Amino acid sequence: MNNHIFKRALAITSLNRNEGLALQAFKLGDYHTASKSKIKAWRTLDTSNHRYQAIPNDALTAFFDGLLSLSEQNILCCYIKE
Repeated sequence: MNNHIFKRALAITSLNRNEGLALQAFKLGDYHTASKSKIKAWRTLDTSNHRYQAIPNDALTAFFDGLLSLSEQNILCCYIKE
């Protein structure tokens, strides 16, 4: 379930196209072991895919904390239109 949430958060924020900024979000959330390969694994939904790896709860929490920090710094902004 966390991989679904993570993949959707990447899409909503357009960070699926900017892995560098996604990594910055993890670092700002105090999760320093994220990498581009882990991001690819964590956004994989098919558990039978060799690339699949479940995103840990603490990594997902750190990612959202980092998104909040990026938003507070006016680096990241997303608008959801009804």
